[in-house]
Amino acid sequence: MSLFKTRAVLLVSSILLGGLPVGAVSAEDRQVYPGTPADERVASCGITVSGGEISRIEPFLEGRDDLQGSLELDVTKRSPAGQSQSRQAGNFVNGRLGTTIISMEGPAELAIVLSVKDRSGKTLCAMRRSITLGSIPLKI
Repeated sequence: MSLFKTRAVLLVSSILLGGLPVGAVSAEDRQVYPGTPADERVASCGITVSGGEISRIEPFLEGRDDLQGSLELDVTKRSPAGQSQSRQAGNFVNGRLGTTIISMEGPAELAIVLSVKDRSGKTLCAMRRSITLGSIPLKI
């Protein structure tokens, strides 16, 4: 099955089985968080979060084959141990982002910002999302 079909099946399955994922991400789950396509050349976009003790955040874009541009993925992590920020930026061709992954260890609160633009600077996809990895201990 192609990558496009796999991601489409994951997104449709998520919608049919109770709506889009919201809230905490279990370490064993693979969650799809859709972004907002801002151009008719983009069928879908967003991030997937998956993994074990260390979660993988991976952006995706399904666009026309002639689509080229750049992406920026920013992840700010807040945990009992402190705060950190990771950023990935790069170019893409053929309507697919390629492999861009940021790994984070939970438990943590993540603020994720994805921005995908075409070569002229027009926004193709945008996403801002906060998610929880694992259970954050309560401060007493």
